[in-house]
Amino acid sequence: MSDGEMGSGLLAYTETTASEFSEVAASSFAAERMRTGIVMLHGRCPRCASAIAVPIFEAVFRQGTKRSRRRTAPAEPMYHTVVCTCDEDHPGRPAGQLGCGAYWTVELHEDGQ
Repeated sequence: MSDGEMGSGLLAYTETTASEFSEVAASSFAAERMRTGIVMLHGRCPRCASAIAVPIFEAVFRQGTKRSRRRTAPAEPMYHTVVCTCDEDHPGRPAGQLGCGAYWTVELHEDGQ
């Protein structure tokens, strides 16, 4: 049995991260900028493979400060921690929570990519 698998074949909830989670997400997730300034990331969780959509709210605040300043240098990338938000059954998941427990970091550039 692999890490996090239970005898029933279901992937158990485990709060975990791995460098490959970020690599998979970077190559497969799509970013969609919403009218509100929120960036929605769409893709499959690198751990449980469930389709998820994750909002990135910080972009709203950064976007507000961006308008008041002129930039001559390229913007710094923004790093965000992303967590699996699937609603699949993962035994051992705490009540009231979503996901399989996986989390990883993504790098977003000012253009939302």
